[in-house]
Amino acid sequence: MLKWRSHIALTFSIISRHFKYFFNDEEFIRGLKEGLIEVDEKSDLIAYADRGAIYWYKTPHHSPTSKKFAKYYAYLSLYFLRNGAQFMAGKMLGRALHYVQDMSISPKAILQHTLIEDIVDALIAKGVPRVQPTNEDIDEIVSVRGSRDAEDAVRIAAEKTYALLSWFESESSKDVDVAETLGKLRRVEIAKRVASILITIGFLWFLDHTFLQLLGGLFEVIRRLFDPSTWYAALIILLIIAGVCYVITSPIRGLRTKAHWDAFKAGLSKLEVDGALY
Repeated sequence: MLKWRSHIALTFSIISRHFKYFFNDEEFIRGLKEGLIEVDEKSDLIAYADRGAIYWYKTPHHSPTSKKFAKYYAYLSLYFLRNGAQFMAGKMLGRALHYVQDMSISPKAILQHTLIEDIVDALIAKGVPRVQPTNEDIDEIVSVRGSRDAEDAVRIAAEKTYALLSWFESESSKDVDVAETLGKLRRVEIAKRVASILITIGFLWFLDHTFLQLLGGLFEVIRRLFDPSTWYAALIILLIIAGVCYVITSPIRGLRTKAHWDAFKAGLSKLEVDGALY
C-alpha cells in the first residue's frame, strides 16, 4: 500500500497539473482528502466461505477484489455528485483512487512490500512523473497491473490516477436523459421478472416423480403431526416450493446490467455491493 501522504501528494499533483479548474469545490476537496486515507482506517470487506460458514475479512488492497470496490466507489461518487452531496462525492472518489493507486504495486511483491512502499513514497515526494492523456473506460481504469519495480509502480499509479480523474470529469459533465435512463431500467426489471417467472414455471413443470413423492409424503407428515386441516399442510408445502423457487431465481434478480449502472451514475438509483462500507 502507498502511505497516506503519498496518496494525497500523488492525487493533488495530478489535479494541479490537469484539473485545477474542475476540482475546486471546497467541500468536494475536503471529502476527497478524507476518502484517500479513510480506506486504511475503515476497510471494505470480502467474504470467505469455510466449512459452510461465511467469514468477512478486510479487503487486501492489492488483490483483484479491489477492482470491484474501485469501480463501485467511482460510480457512487457520481451518484452523490448528481444529488448535490459534494463532500460525499469527493470522499467516494477518494476511496476509488486509493484502491487504484494501491494496485499499482504488484501483490507478488509482498515480501518486499515495506521496502517498495518506502521507495515509492520517496519517489512521489521528489515529484510525480508526467502522464500522457488517455481515454480509458472505467473497467480498463480499475484493471491495474501492478509492478514490483518502484519507479514503474509510481508511473502506473500516476497514469491510473489521471485516467480516473479524467473519467470522472467527463462523466459528471454529461447531460442525463432521466426519462430514457429510467425507461431502460424499467424494461430490464420487467425482463428480469418475466425470466424469473419462466424459470419458476419450468422448474415446477419438470419436477421429477421422486420429488413429487417426497412432497406428498411430507404433506401427510405435516397434516398428521400439526393439524388435521389439509389446507394448513398444503400451505406449508407451497411455502417450501416458493422458497426453492426464490433461491433458484436469485441470480437473475441480483443481475446488474448496463442499465442499472447507468442509472446509478446518473444519480437515479443506488446500487449496493456486498462488503462495501457505503
